[in-house]
Amino acid sequence: MVKPPKTEKLLEAITLATADDWARRKEEAYAASLASQWKTLTKAEAQVAVMVGKGLSNALIAETIGVTERT
Repeated sequence: MVKPPKTEKLLEAITLATADDWARRKEEAYAASLASQWKTLTKAEAQVAVMVGKGLSNALIAETIGVTERT
């Protein structure tokens, strides 16, 4: 015979599951937003963004793509 769960434990489990689901959905929405924004970049902007993400200096990025640092 299965006993009914204790109300407190059931509510705690539901609260935790809801919080986990909310966090997952928030992360998925953020990732989708970033992907959408990434698609709006030109090829040159995406190239620079990748180099910035790698931690390259402005001077090195400018030299790599053949422009002045001020550009």
